Amino acid sequence: MIRGSILKQILARPECLQADPMHAYRLVLMAGRFSIPIEGLPVNSLPSGYFRKLDRKQVLYQLSRYLLKAPEPSRGILCLQETGILREVHPLLHALLGCEQEKSHHPEGDVFQHTLLVVDQCRRRVHLSQNPQALMLAALLHDIGKPVTTGYHKGKVTSYGHDVTGSKLATGFLRELHAPQKLIEAVQQLVREHMQPVLLFKQRDKISDKAIRRLLGRVDISELLLLSEADYLGRGIQRDYQPIKLWLQQCIERLKLRV
Repeated sequence: MIRGSILKQILARPECLQADPMHAYRLVLMAGRFSIPIEGLPVNSLPSGYFRKLDRKQVLYQLSRYLLKAPEPSRGILCLQETGILREVHPLLHALLGCEQEKSHHPEGDVFQHTLLVVDQCRRRVHLSQNPQALMLAALLHDIGKPVTTGYHKGKVTSYGHDVTGSKLATGFLRELHAPQKLIEAVQQLVREHMQPVLLFKQRDKISDKAIRRLLGRVDISELLLLSEADYLGRGIQRDYQPIKLWLQQCIERLKLRV
């Protein structure tokens, strides 16, 4: 591939990266997209604090573009982590590394590994979204609250309240990147509610119609179902989300609620 060959040449020239930190950020994302080996990249030798000069609006643009267009966005995020850029530019995402999860629910590993699986699952469904940028950013940030809420209860790993905490951290994350307020609100709502479809389904014999109406009043349910399905399937094992989706859709139809 010509594009891959050109990228390899650019990545091998330190002066191309040192001229502008955005070059390094963008090119590492592209290296992930086109599966270009990153071992020995000059990015690894850039001085600490170099990425403080980044144009934050451009970071949002490049990150969003990559999440939306790369067939497997996880590759670029992994490249950011492996080159140290994730730690420098996105410390809240870097904190997901090594954040333990209960193995019975998350056999795939830590929160970072789960997040990589979820962004790829969401990417496969993004064509169904009416707000694809918000959906993909919510997939990236949906568990961002776990590092500060993870603990142990009766011998099991827990992260009670990570949805609420995560929605606040996601807001801060996007404000730092100068995201538009409408985008911030859409992502914040999805992060806050990302567990609700599964939780409601598990308690479906006790859930009131009022609870369903309240959920629809808080968030775009169509977008939430896309995120919830990606989260449910991003575990490294075969699972069936259809019963959850069908149950909630039937509740909405029965209540004659407008989606």
